[in-house]
Amino acid sequence: MRLVAASTAIAATTVVMLFGAATTAHAANGVVDAQNKAGFTQYIDSGDKVKVCDTKKNGDGVLGWISVRQTNGKFKDHPRIYVGGAGKCVTRAKDVTPENTSIILTACSVSGPKGTPYSCNSKIIKGS
Repeated sequence: MRLVAASTAIAATTVVMLFGAATTAHAANGVVDAQNKAGFTQYIDSGDKVKVCDTKKNGDGVLGWISVRQTNGKFKDHPRIYVGGAGKCVTRAKDVTPENTSIILTACSVSGPKGTPYSCNSKIIKGS
């Protein structure tokens, strides 16, 4: 019985040494600043979180969102997140599906929660 257990352990170790341990695929994390550097939008893969921060004392807020590439190749916008007040951030969990897909991050300045976005900037981060 010991011989069988030892043989099984050796075989398993050999497989790991030859082929390597299994690894999980990771989507990319990313960040994009508004063009005027008044704030940013960040995607955090661990937990599918989107963080939007207002970083400039200019009387305006920051609007940020993500758009996720779907299996048909089109991008689906997630709800926009507004943050007003320099130094403030809002983080929200977003269900990003499909997993490990490309995401467009967008950050804009905006005059109040219902204002027209300006100084927008976008960045694509690719999944793996």
